Amino acid sequence: MRKKVSVVILAMSICLIMGVPGLVNAQEKITMWVLGAANFIPAYNSLEARFEKENPDIAVDRVDMGWDELSQKVTTGFITGGGLPDVMEVPTGFVSPFIKMKMFAPTPEWVMTKEQIEEEHWSATLKLIYCDGEYYGLPFGFCTDTNGLVYNKEIWEQAGVTPEDCNTWGNFIETCQKLTLTDASGEITRPALALHHEDELISGWILQYGGKLLSEEEDEMYINTPTGKKALQTYKDIFLRWKISNPKVSREAFEKGQLAAVMVGPYYGFILNQNFPSLEWGFFPTPSVSDRPPYFINSENWIREIPRSSKHKEAAFKWLKFMTNTDNAVEMELCAGEFSALKAACYDERMSSLPAFSPLLPLLKYAVPIDSRNHSASSEIWASITDKLKFGKIGVDEAALELEKRINEIWREYDALYKG
Repeated sequence: MRKKVSVVILAMSICLIMGVPGLVNAQEKITMWVLGAANFIPAYNSLEARFEKENPDIAVDRVDMGWDELSQKVTTGFITGGGLPDVMEVPTGFVSPFIKMKMFAPTPEWVMTKEQIEEEHWSATLKLIYCDGEYYGLPFGFCTDTNGLVYNKEIWEQAGVTPEDCNTWGNFIETCQKLTLTDASGEITRPALALHHEDELISGWILQYGGKLLSEEEDEMYINTPTGKKALQTYKDIFLRWKISNPKVSREAFEKGQLAAVMVGPYYGFILNQNFPSLEWGFFPTPSVSDRPPYFINSENWIREIPRSSKHKEAAFKWLKFMTNTDNAVEMELCAGEFSALKAACYDERMSSLPAFSPLLPLLKYAVPIDSRNHSASSEIWASITDKLKFGKIGVDEAALELEKRINEIWREYDALYKG
């Protein structure tokens, strides 16, 4: 009898050690916070299932959140020092100060060496996760919003113009004037163009005009300069001189066939396919305002981060490593609708052949990364001042002076935060 009991105890011990189902759950669970956008969820569902199959000792507990909730929970978690997940997938604007404060775990070499990270990713996607010789987390989405335009094919055909007519900025303006419709009073009834992300757009134009945008230490922005004023004048001219855009018309007008083109990222093509399948659209590159290359600002990307507080760092970093696989990265971005931060995924035919990606792919090398510090606050300042500009409520000189002053105030506050 004693012998039988010993055998049973031994068998149970082996089962506990090996994690036999039904006796004990040996899985290590990692919690993950993500944006629960409709175009993200299908990819997450598929990829998580594959990850758990390849890593049967790890379970993923994903929490989908809206944009505002995700931002608030991330900020609150770091401020209070509690309740943070093992993995967070967020835009850099949500966490850039916490990267500078080294509140995330640096990426270990078994996930990717520093050399591999720099070789395999677009360089513009790396700057905001780099601090004092270490990369914190990994980027996965390369966000571009000002280097391309989506256009309504039917409207352009009726006007007798094509994207090939927009090979220079001057030709682009002339083409847009042909696409713009007005009523008897001169009011624009169908604009040729709608713009957004003024912070990145106008900053990119400063570079295209040959200006210097940042101080040597990159802690101060130059806007109140000749090239800064030239870029702001270009923005104002779109509304008040060339009259190709109506400041009252938003992007939604494009979906109703009341707008010829929108400056926007490739994700918009995926939204159109899903919600407006009968609308025929195409993408083409935004021309440079000068004879210089079409530089554009990249101030925010999607990144994967592991908080230092995580008790499951190795398992969490296995998820990051899993997502550096080209097939997995392609699957994610084909749902999300952004360029991948991984070059191999961008050049994969499944992505590079699509009309939302192929025209803009050659322009990615012109991305210029910039740390806009408090991205949401900076964007609000840009929007408020450029709104005054396009309605003729403020002059270019005043706009340049106010923008430079207020943006640099935010930057100083931000730098003081993480420099202690």
